[in-house]
Amino acid sequence: MNGRSGWLTYSASKAAVINMSEVMREELKIYGTRVVCLSPGRTATDLRKVLAPDEDPTTIMQPQHVAQVIETMLGPTGQYVDQQNVIVRQ
Repeated sequence: MNGRSGWLTYSASKAAVINMSEVMREELKIYGTRVVCLSPGRTATDLRKVLAPDEDPTTIMQPQHVAQVIETMLGPTGQYVDQQNVIVRQ
């Protein structure tokens, strides 16, 4: 979400995706299409193992937790979430 030294490409691309989803959200709402950008925090994935090999994966969010948020967003309750960027953190 914020720029970090050594993470220029990642930070810039994340900002681009957030802004792109905001534009898509505005442009597509006339068709009844909802666009939500979801930004999960530290999650125990294979990529995370590479980026933080010394981190204990049991101490951070698990992929199924992110999946549950996505499931909620796709269900009836999700229609009430109206945010540019939904941040999911443990």
